[in-house]
This record gives sequence, structure tokens and C-alpha cells, in this order.
Amino acid sequence: MLLTRAGRPPGGGREAVDAVLEEAAAGSPAAIAALEEVGRWLGVGLAGLVNVFDPELVVLGGRLERIYPFVITALRNELERRALPVSRQLVSIVPARLGGNAALLGAAELAFEPLLSDPAARAPRRGDAARPAAA
Repeated sequence: MLLTRAGRPPGGGREAVDAVLEEAAAGSPAAIAALEEVGRWLGVGLAGLVNVFDPELVVLGGRLERIYPFVITALRNELERRALPVSRQLVSIVPARLGGNAALLGAAELAFEPLLSDPAARAPRRGDAARPAAA
């Protein structure tokens, strides 16, 4: 939808989205309008989720993190119109801070979790290196 609204052929991939973001940053009315439309629809969807799950925090990651500055106003306007007042007042919508490395960093944290939770259990004991391996 973003690419079509911005006057580009659909299926342009990451390069086309990057181009639309660059155009919006440069002030292109077509690119800005396309991103605002995406923000409105994102707000519609998030309002439903906020009404059902009542979260305190919604983190927009991946490509949504990249478009956040361009869509947040339209998104919040839709949330204001569609979300239940109590839920709407409690929820914060923020961009992800880890960017494209979020999955990699999460996997690394999972791999290191046993070491980080109990470093002493993983430390070699005195004399362990001198013991011969069991046959």
C-alpha cells in the first residue's frame, strides 16, 4: 500500500521503501501523504489490539521503526478516535531502539542467559583442567 500510494509500483522491496522514506524526509508531499495513510491504517489496527489486550507499551520494530517519525501523528489520531479512553490513556507507542539487530541481540542474550544468570556455575573449578578425561 505504501509504495502504491507514493506513486511507485508495488513489490519494489526495501529499496523502494527506502526511496519513499528519503523522499518524505526531503518533504515530498506524495511520500508524506502515503506514509500518513499507512499511519492511519496502523492506528486502526493498533486501536483494536489496545482495546482487546490493554497493553501499557507497544513497540514498533523492523520497518515500522523506520517509518515511525512519519506515521506517529496519524497513528495517534486514529488511536484517539478508536481506542477505549482508559486503554488509550495508559498505552505508550514507541519505536524499537535495537533497529535491525534486535533478533540477533535477542538470540545472543538467549545463548548467554545461563552464564549471565549464574556465572559461578559456569566457571571452571580449581583443578578441573588437571583432571584426565573419563574414559
